[in-house]
Amino acid sequence: MRGLINLLFLAITFYSVSADDKFIFNVTLNCGYHQRTSYTYNLQFLEYDYWPLNTNDKITPQKIGEARPGVARIMMQGSQNGDENWSSGYDVIMHLYHDCTEYETEMELTLNVKPQCEIGKGICRYVISKDIKDASGEMDYIAKLSYE
Repeated sequence: MRGLINLLFLAITFYSVSADDKFIFNVTLNCGYHQRTSYTYNLQFLEYDYWPLNTNDKITPQKIGEARPGVARIMMQGSQNGDENWSSGYDVIMHLYHDCTEYETEMELTLNVKPQCEIGKGICRYVISKDIKDASGEMDYIAKLSYE
């Protein structure tokens, strides 16, 4: 019985690392359609989970808004409480729905934000600036990352 408890403890320790890491996201979204006076967006940051039984973890709540005249400046904060034990850091995903298109149709854009935020190094501050005119799909994005 004692061996089973030790094995269970080792398994729990192996699959989780406890940390309380904070994130700050300074995001600028530009809409290149100059005739548009506004556009709407729905933005959220997630942490990609490689473990097949887990879903991506929410770093921030959703932020829904309207940008006028065509630039949205958004500051979001969030946190994570650890990652898989073998992980060297957090793999951040920016998930965005927007209607910065010629006919105001909704598009979905996923940015795999690089570089990785190291676990336990301090507050990870990302600066992201993206022209989202007709942008959709999934792509890598190199952001400016600093630690506080």
